[in-house]
Amino acid sequence: MNLSKCPGFFVFLGGDPVQLKLCRCGRPTPNRPAVCDQCLAKRGDQKREATRYYDANLRDKRADEFYHSRDWKLSRAAFLLSINYICQDCIDEWKRGERGEDDIQLATDVHHVVPIEVDWPRRLDPSNYRGLCDGHHKRQRVRK
Repeated sequence: MNLSKCPGFFVFLGGDPVQLKLCRCGRPTPNRPAVCDQCLAKRGDQKREATRYYDANLRDKRADEFYHSRDWKLSRAAFLLSINYICQDCIDEWKRGERGEDDIQLATDVHHVVPIEVDWPRRLDPSNYRGLCDGHHKRQRVRK
């Protein structure tokens, strides 16, 4: 196999040529995306440190305890069952003609319409819940 006309670096792993990409740090790597193992390890350390800092200084401890409570897990499961695990925003879009019936997603998340930080007593009130698929829930959280 003639690789001399091919741009980039190649190594042979198990007899097969593998093209190497350059990581931002300048090291060649076969990884996709082009991030070398050392940079991946450093990125993991930075992410763990950021998570530790967030947990220690920024996370709402009361809300975190609530979302891990038995009461929330039971209420969440009962609500999802009551809406047949169908995303309520997908249904609304389908009714407006913005989404096909085959595109309606399963609800995997229960969103508090009025955030629990704003109205703590309504945290277990199903009338404050909205069953959403992952995509719609991410959009709702961005709007916050």
